[in-house]
Amino acid sequence: MILYSSTIFEEEILKIIIIGASGKVGKALVSQIKQDEDLTLYKILNRPTESFDGADVVIDFSNFSCFKENLRLCSESNVPLVSGTTNLSHEDFSLMQDAKIPVLYSTNFSIGIALIQKFLHEEKSHLQKGFIDIVETHDISKADTPSGTSLSLAENFEKKNISFGTPSNREEKDLVISSLRRKGSKGSHDVVIDLEDETLTLSHMCHSRSTYARGALLACRFIHTKESGFYDFSDVFASKIGEFANV
Repeated sequence: MILYSSTIFEEEILKIIIIGASGKVGKALVSQIKQDEDLTLYKILNRPTESFDGADVVIDFSNFSCFKENLRLCSESNVPLVSGTTNLSHEDFSLMQDAKIPVLYSTNFSIGIALIQKFLHEEKSHLQKGFIDIVETHDISKADTPSGTSLSLAENFEKKNISFGTPSNREEKDLVISSLRRKGSKGSHDVVIDLEDETLTLSHMCHSRSTYARGALLACRFIHTKESGFYDFSDVFASKIGEFANV
């Protein structure tokens, strides 16, 4: 099953700038671009320091403190932005939505999580009763707890409260997110949903950060031809789902 092949998009060599190349996903992006014939690494930056003129797409996996400047430089250079930076503020999201360039944001660029999100969105009317838990595991170095992916998964459920850890006296209106941090984990998420007399568990485990890199680069191929606007990874997935064999 080929999910990430560059051949599903029209062949064109895209010049990519990576911000945050020293991070775990950033390093995976650098490695993956070197393997893809339709992409070239235009610049590698750890922080925004200069114009992005000449690039086709900017990928940002840097610290949230740099985000506003990254978006500003992309807007000034009229270059689309793909971002997976977490811990963003409501103001950051407002800026993305109001930007005059194409901006694609996602908390997770894996096909597996996209499939789970698609299922939860389509079946959400059947999944609102009973207890719901989201259990995440990440590397001990991950700063944000819970992860952006867990919070994004939680948005599919109409629960009044989101609790963290193991709350006492929980009620059905509560959605509980439990976070584990283990050395070497590449990221896993379990969505546990109580149904009548049964339990549904949706599980995803990432074995390599190359998964996120390939998804982010698929997003680059998608967004560089788009009109100004705010997109997420579900748009990429939906646009090509008919070409994903066996999906």
